Amino acid sequence: MVFFENLQKIKEHNSNPNNTYSTHLNQFSDMNKVEFTEKILMKQDLVDHLMNGISQEATNYYINNENQLNSKSLTLAASID
Repeated sequence: MVFFENLQKIKEHNSNPNNTYSTHLNQFSDMNKVEFTEKILMKQDLVDHLMNGISQEATNYYINNENQLNSKSLTLAASID
């Protein structure tokens, strides 16, 4: 039943000439919004956890690289042509 409801929504959307994009059937056409959200979309707490981990990794990467550069005796040019 969900599939046919979604199909009807697709037909209605695509028949409206004011819409600037079209919709089509896909592998999620047999899911309602709740099912799609629960099975496909990531939960916000998981997203926050993953983003925090990525941010921490990036921070550590740049700190380590900066420390490596500071520990070496490097002479930089006074200007670049």
